[in-house]
Amino acid sequence: MHATETYDIHDFVSVRTNTDLPIPDAFAGGSGAADRVIEIECRTDWSPSPPANARRLASHRFWIEGDTLTVRYPSTPTRKPVALEISGLGADRTRVLFTPAFRDQSGIGDIVEGILTAALLDAGVALIHAGAIVENGRATVLTSMGRMGKTSTILTLLRESANLGYMGDNICLIDASGTVYGWPATLGVFPGTAVEDTQLPAGARRRVRLKRLIGRSELLSAALLHTFSIDLSENLPPEAVAESVVDRAPIGRVFVLNGGRTAKMRTLATDDATARIATGTDMELDPTEYHLSLYAFAAGDHRVHPSILKKRRRTILSEALADVRVQELFADGVADYVEAVR
Repeated sequence: MHATETYDIHDFVSVRTNTDLPIPDAFAGGSGAADRVIEIECRTDWSPSPPANARRLASHRFWIEGDTLTVRYPSTPTRKPVALEISGLGADRTRVLFTPAFRDQSGIGDIVEGILTAALLDAGVALIHAGAIVENGRATVLTSMGRMGKTSTILTLLRESANLGYMGDNICLIDASGTVYGWPATLGVFPGTAVEDTQLPAGARRRVRLKRLIGRSELLSAALLHTFSIDLSENLPPEAVAESVVDRAPIGRVFVLNGGRTAKMRTLATDDATARIATGTDMELDPTEYHLSLYAFAAGDHRVHPSILKKRRRTILSEALADVRVQELFADGVADYVEAVR
């Protein structure tokens, strides 16, 4: 835990929190003046007692009071409380309260992601799994499944042209009118990512070269990560890879990257493009989470159920892409992607 920080995600949603969240530092230091506010608090001195009307499930109890869901799990062997509270999900002000033991036991990232997805949809924008660069005032959006070369393609394009603006490499926001909004998060650069040493902090170059050598073996990389929790990736701030970070831009082109075969390109109809991008987003930014589903069921607010959130996201995507040319790129490497996008 740390001092309370306020993030303003453009002018759509403000997030106040005293814990670390996967929100770009570029949004920190906000005024908290957005119409929709999410408060996320980790509290050590909170230990709610289930009332008589609490319902019991296999591993926990839960109860609803108004628009507030409280979930209480058995305490840890050291008697630390394990609890979560969600209030006002789907309203202009949403509050999440949890204990450190709940975070350690269940994690909080998926809950925050789902709540943020709902709040942004209420503001008329959708989180999508995509990166974007800006040329001549218009956004070129690159989307795919994970580890398909999206970040490598964006980094290569940025390295080749100082005139390109950067919006994000993995997540962007989009509204129904086709405006793209940046999500300039720190880049997680894996050993196989196409990044020049000049784009890395000087003190990290030697370490990165060693990691690249080890990273040539996907099996060894996976073993180090899952067995010893050794992550070979490097973190780069957006300013290290781009001359300019762009806040928003109208959508110009969309490319769906689909590697592993001979280079070719085909145009996708709006319905096909929407389905492809929505599916890739669902794989990486899935709002499905047990506690959010429990809230939707127990509170009777099905509008915030993850299945409904996905439909709402898909509707925004469909409207945004209605007049946009979307091309699917098949390629056997990043160079073919770059050539097609260039």
